[in-house]
Amino acid sequence: MKTYRREESTEVFRAGKSTGHLVATAEQADVVLLNLEPGAHIPAHALEVNVLFAVASGSATLTAGGESSELAAGDVAEVPPGERREWENTTGQPCRIFVVKQK
Repeated sequence: MKTYRREESTEVFRAGKSTGHLVATAEQADVVLLNLEPGAHIPAHALEVNVLFAVASGSATLTAGGESSELAAGDVAEVPPGERREWENTTGQPCRIFVVKQK
């Protein structure tokens, strides 16, 4: 077993009120912990890999493929390769999301 610790992670993303830390990397996937502070917005972008988003705490709006959905703790969304997505936290609470980028 390999254990990954948040305090040993590497920051891989920072934009305004948002940060992302690479918390685990494995043969099949990378896991990033995305932190969206209140008022945070991550502009539309696309990745060339399948991505799963698992909300750990709080809530935020994910827009992908022309649809918007408010996701809360315990919710999971999948976005296929090449599909543009963006995040916005319009709540007064931070939102923490585990992002699983399949390789």
